[in-house]
Amino acid sequence: MNNDKALHKLVENDISFLVLYKILQHKCTDVFSNGTTFIVCYSNPPYPVWVWCANVQNTGDVVQIAKYLKQNYLQKGKFSFILENSLFESLKLVDSDFCSLQTQMQMLSYRLDDVKQISRPVDGTIRLAVQLDVDVLAKIYQDANLEMEGLSFPIEHCKKMVQEQIENGQLFVMVDQTNIIVATTFATVQGNYGKISFVYTLPTHRRKGYAINLVHFVSKHLLQQNLTPILYTDGGYVASNSCYTKIGYKQVGNLVKVGN
Repeated sequence: MNNDKALHKLVENDISFLVLYKILQHKCTDVFSNGTTFIVCYSNPPYPVWVWCANVQNTGDVVQIAKYLKQNYLQKGKFSFILENSLFESLKLVDSDFCSLQTQMQMLSYRLDDVKQISRPVDGTIRLAVQLDVDVLAKIYQDANLEMEGLSFPIEHCKKMVQEQIENGQLFVMVDQTNIIVATTFATVQGNYGKISFVYTLPTHRRKGYAINLVHFVSKHLLQQNLTPILYTDGGYVASNSCYTKIGYKQVGNLVKVGN
């Protein structure tokens, strides 16, 4: 565990960086911070370097971040970085070397305060995943990571991740009339938030309303638990982002993943 709880406090209420909050609770390869206004965190390969800055208008902080990233990452191999788009633009202004980085993904963060009604009925039911689902869900999780993140995980690693979510009661599935799992999502409790992630529909069952109904159901479930539902999306997926706004989600952040 990372013993510097002060760093956790810095990002615990920043919805866009709740993933970083979770990462900081474990041992990381590298953490650089002034303890008050910025954090650079690298967990381990193949994951990206996370960069958080409380005020991107603070030129002094931006210069420190730029110098550290350049010396420890830009000049030492191929790394990717996740940061607010506004910080990325500020880094390019203080050091032209950052202009060579390309945006690989835009990630929007959303929160839900009041769920809307939807009118997209589907032939299926929603339930919590159970132990008997592990093998099927591990393969789905493996495929989802490869398609959505470009990451290839061994099936045993996927089984472990799925098992953990099932044991915590945080993995929901949509099954069709033949009892086949056609869509899944995680609903992870983190403080006052319920983070919906890995919303994934089998390629053969897409554009049929499974995802929007699954997210709508889980969002209502989280609100009933007095949790604020949040989620992150690829800014390039116009259809899925439209799906979430129809449910009532509102954008609160704009992160980018950049790299060479």
